[in-house]
Amino acid sequence: MGNAGKLQTATVGLIMAVGALAVVSLVLFWRISAVNQKMAESQARQYRDYVLTDGLRQTSDDLTRMARLYAATGEERYRDWFQQILDIRNGNAPRPVQYQGIYWDFLLAGEPPPGAAGEPVLLRTLLVRAGFTEGQLALLGSSEANSNALAGLETEAMQAAGEGNLERARSILNGADYHARKADIMRPLAEVLDGIEQTAAAETASYARQRQTLTIALLTALALSILLSAGAVAAFIAARRNP
Repeated sequence: MGNAGKLQTATVGLIMAVGALAVVSLVLFWRISAVNQKMAESQARQYRDYVLTDGLRQTSDDLTRMARLYAATGEERYRDWFQQILDIRNGNAPRPVQYQGIYWDFLLAGEPPPGAAGEPVLLRTLLVRAGFTEGQLALLGSSEANSNALAGLETEAMQAAGEGNLERARSILNGADYHARKADIMRPLAEVLDGIEQTAAAETASYARQRQTLTIALLTALALSILLSAGAVAAFIAARRNP
């Protein structure tokens, strides 16, 4: 075989190698896209879990706010809203579609509630649907039970306020025992939130490492493709010059 034949053979081999690297590059690009998608899904899931967990804290704070407002003003709407908050959480009243966002602040300001009313659903049902672990469900169940117990104390305070015993109502809603019970609600929530943040950080770091490895491999494949393409062009030109 003459030099021209060897150059033609080398050119074909280089072109085939470039084609193989192109396929490898496409596969690597697809895997990087898949990792990015998984990372986005993980972040969305962690955000959803955070919102659901924080929603339990928010309902406890909303109950506290309504009880204190009733004790301070005696307006029945606050007592009605207190019961509505409990009914929504316990699945006895429709759960507003946008309940996880800003809700009661609008009603307190005399504005219509945002969004439409949804279907009645237990908070625990939402947590189970979201895929919370048994350990997380146990912690959140403990927090909700403590919140329900505190709601009983808040109801007692509102009854005292309704009977005109405002001093007793204020004492119940602002005393050391009340704050201690409030902390009992928040402690399990803090543990679950910490776990969510740790899981999110670990998953994000893992996906970032995978993406970095795949990106390096992709860049290497692209660099080799460029070099081999240049070699194929050079071999082709040499073969044309040396028939």
